[in-house]
Amino acid sequence: MPSNSPPKYQNKIEGKSARELLVELSKHGRNAEDYDLIRSALSVAYTEDLEVRLGQLCDAIDVSNQGNRLLGSKLLWLNLALTSATFVGALATALIAYKTFWP
Repeated sequence: MPSNSPPKYQNKIEGKSARELLVELSKHGRNAEDYDLIRSALSVAYTEDLEVRLGQLCDAIDVSNQGNRLLGSKLLWLNLALTSATFVGALATALIAYKTFWP
């Protein structure tokens, strides 16, 4: 008759963080029967943690890209304004020099 109770290893790995699984793994020798199971669970926990952190990194990169686009747009307009002001200043200087030195 099949048992409805969880397998004996389930309480060793279920709901534990990678750090807790690593501690659990260090308690057992390499030849312990649960060693491979705990090592596999640790691998899964690391992978899940990595997926979460990569998702957070992607979100941060997206926010940074949006800020960079806005900054790039503002710098473009600033460069256009400074170029225009430089051109107007150079034209005014040339006009003053022409009136001063060529009567």
